[in-house]
Amino acid sequence: MSALRIACDLENVEIVDLLIKHKADINKSDLKRCSPLHQACNEEHEEIAHMLSGQKQIKGADVNKSSIFNSCEKGYLPIIKLLIKDGVDLNRTDSTGLTSLMIAFKHLHFAVVYLLIENGSDSNIFPEIWKTIKNRTNIDEVPYFSIACRHGHEQIVKIFMKHGSDLLILDMIGDSPIIYALEGEHENIAILLLDHLKELGYKTKIQILSMALARGFETLATILTEACVQINDFDCNGYNPLILGCQKVDELLVDRSLSLEAVVHEVMNTSLKMASTNGHWKIVE
Repeated sequence: MSALRIACDLENVEIVDLLIKHKADINKSDLKRCSPLHQACNEEHEEIAHMLSGQKQIKGADVNKSSIFNSCEKGYLPIIKLLIKDGVDLNRTDSTGLTSLMIAFKHLHFAVVYLLIENGSDSNIFPEIWKTIKNRTNIDEVPYFSIACRHGHEQIVKIFMKHGSDLLILDMIGDSPIIYALEGEHENIAILLLDHLKELGYKTKIQILSMALARGFETLATILTEACVQINDFDCNGYNPLILGCQKVDELLVDRSLSLEAVVHEVMNTSLKMASTNGHWKIVE
């Protein structure tokens, strides 16, 4: 371990400055491939990191491959701002194929996410390494845009939209960002997306209407019905809100569907059969 590396570890600004002036090798790494800059970022020693990253002879690999990823993982916003100012490549990947943006999202550092996107990180990346993951509950499985929608981070959602993210990007089971917004109970996000989704399929709109009614999102439901989404039409799975309410034994969804004049006789064989077969007599009534 070099003297400069030790001084960075101890946050001894005076010694770091002295060693730099005496031409210490600022790129020399220890046995764990940790350079002085990496260590300064790792310990969140902002002043020292600034001293090191400002040196013309520092290797870009150190900034790009170690310090930025480590700082995004830990949410070190001042350090990340510093590295961006010094020209870090935000779309470069680490040894596992993750970019700085992926790492920040993975660890839920949304202030860092905001900063990265504003400074040019690619927000549409859906890496091949994640396409084989089956369990949807893990945050690494879905497009970043959908994650932001599910968590209700409206400002980040707007940034994604501003930077041209695909509003219809799908996860591995075919769910789009607006579905994630509804699953996260964020009506404001769903309305925001719907306003920009003129090309959204009609059957998907029926699915969204069902979800809105089930969650009591009256504003969203009104927007859909005023846009001529019919309560008695079927989504891509063959359900309409009334049938779905019967299947899920959701009395509120059934009641709200009927309040919008869902036609019982058109779906009677399906909806009543579902409810009566399972003994859900309140639904039958």
